[in-house]
Amino acid sequence: MVYNKIYAQLGEERHIVLDPINYQYDVKQILVIQGETVPEYYEADICNVGDTATLTMVGTAADGVEIPDKFFRDGRNVLVYVVIPGSGGDVQTRYDITIPVDEREEREDIDPSEEEQQQIDSLIAALNSGVGRAEAAAEAIQDMDVEAETLAAGSAASVEKTVDPETGAVTLNFGIPRGATGPQGTQGPQGETGATGPQGPQGATGETGAQGPKGDKGDKGDKGDKGDKGDKGDTGATGATGPQGPKGDTGATGPQGPQGPKGDAGASDAGEVTYDPAEAYDEGTVGEKLSELNRHLSDKQDKTTYQNVTGTTLTLNPAVDNTMYLCGELTELTVTAPASGIFAVRFTSGSTPTVATFTGITWLNGFDPSSLEANKTYEINILNGWGCAAWT
Repeated sequence: MVYNKIYAQLGEERHIVLDPINYQYDVKQILVIQGETVPEYYEADICNVGDTATLTMVGTAADGVEIPDKFFRDGRNVLVYVVIPGSGGDVQTRYDITIPVDEREEREDIDPSEEEQQQIDSLIAALNSGVGRAEAAAEAIQDMDVEAETLAAGSAASVEKTVDPETGAVTLNFGIPRGATGPQGTQGPQGETGATGPQGPQGATGETGAQGPKGDKGDKGDKGDKGDKGDKGDTGATGATGPQGPKGDTGATGPQGPQGPKGDAGASDAGEVTYDPAEAYDEGTVGEKLSELNRHLSDKQDKTTYQNVTGTTLTLNPAVDNTMYLCGELTELTVTAPASGIFAVRFTSGSTPTVATFTGITWLNGFDPSSLEANKTYEINILNGWGCAAWT
């Protein structure tokens, strides 16, 4: 419990002398520093005037700093150095606060009788006991928890006290009855239903045209004579064997897309099939489609738009012709190809193979996008719904 507080107001003056105090022996003293610049916590160095050694204490703006009793026992003035940091923490202002101490007069040399001394001791013990109980009550009230709950309407109000057997914390639980429910408001009248408008008249049915007269039946013609059966012709000669068709594709992938990386010879299992764009292949064959793709790539290679794409999941609905989508490592790839136009996508299938879904694409050379391999870099080229792939 705090018995005495000493107040010091900080201002422009750095040397502050307070009014004398009349307390001395083992009496708690609290120095409370006031002012706009006082921080929440501060450092205070304490000594008696004339001493060089100081004791460092920590003070707070709310409770001040306690000065140990030993500095008041010999009646010498007390000196407190207070350091206040600046707003940036690098500038400090030091105040020295002097607290004059008036030495207490000595007690008269009168010895009480044994009975008087017992009465004095009993009175002091009773006072100390009362102070202790008051302090305990104050701490209990300060630490007390208060809870509340809403009871049903018409219930009696209640209060319940519980004490934690381990910590001694006290909790008061108040039961507060809920007020009765007010009457329900009346429902407003329902609005009138609007009238239905009259139905318009039905249009007149058009007249049926007159049927024309039936024509006369023509005369039946005479039956002609049956002709003689002709002689059986000679068996024709066997035709010559036609030329052999072009050799089927041997590689696993189509031609490399625009500016795609060239695979190292023998470094991977990537297939390569090349077709001469100038050579004529049968319509609808793999050679015909790859030749058409090669011609488009050659015509548009300098006009290709490169678009960098981030993320591990990609959905493409390409609307811009001749675009190369450059991706990193993909976990999922979904592509819906347009009916016409050319575009390409380059990506990496990591340690877990990329899950790819392509819609509207007919694949050349037997490529299967549902079976992508791990740790491969793929390039997909699409032209007018026809696709080919290369990987390394």
